[in-house]
Amino acid sequence: MNEGAAPSPAPAKSELHYMRPGFGSITPYIVIHGAAQFIDFLKAAFAGTERLRVPLPDGSLMHAEVAVGNGIIETADANDQFPAAPTDIHLYVDDADVTYARALQAGARPIYEVADQPWGDRQGAVQDPFGNHWYIAMVKGWTPVPREFAPCSLTYISTARKR
Repeated sequence: MNEGAAPSPAPAKSELHYMRPGFGSITPYIVIHGAAQFIDFLKAAFAGTERLRVPLPDGSLMHAEVAVGNGIIETADANDQFPAAPTDIHLYVDDADVTYARALQAGARPIYEVADQPWGDRQGAVQDPFGNHWYIAMVKGWTPVPREFAPCSLTYISTARKR
């Protein structure tokens, strides 16, 4: 760099040439059986907005996109080439209690109820009808987990991971 030249400012997110509009740097791609029903769940539970749906001739979905909050979830129906792969997602929302209740009404089952957590989030967890775990949280005040909570946290995490 020339000593007299100032560095160029980083381009705004909307100007990034390598990213499609509406996408962030990380976008989950959830391959499951019943992608159309999964989209319905995302709409009902998390106020998702369908952006794109690409059906195959047999009616299954080759690809779909649903906006949830300020992110996008991509999905498709599982098949022999691309088997189902349920996952875990941490979802920050404005009101964890309301979103948790909406997820249960949409067909999710509880993993643990919404409660204030030692690290500062108010968080609960559900498993959707497709096997995905959703950690629904809102920030109340960030606090890294103190050392005295470490053994408790490991027990907490291992309990939450049981499917």
